[in-house]
Amino acid sequence: MANKKVEKVSMQVQLDNGVSSTGAALSKTYTFSNVKTDAAPDAILTAGNALGGLASHELQGVYCTEKSLLSAAQA
Repeated sequence: MANKKVEKVSMQVQLDNGVSSTGAALSKTYTFSNVKTDAAPDAILTAGNALGGLASHELQGVYCTEKSLLSAAQA
């Protein structure tokens, strides 16, 4: 079985940004780096919702991206 060590976490807050001249939906994504690697998903979602609430556009989603190092398990 492999081991997984989370090394880096970032959070993205995606906001509605209107429509283009052709009618396609537009969005704007803000990325927040250096999220604590042991942060609970509920805490990240709460922070993302709070940040999205400060914007003048509607919040579309909160995303979390992890960068992890995988290694072989030691016997």
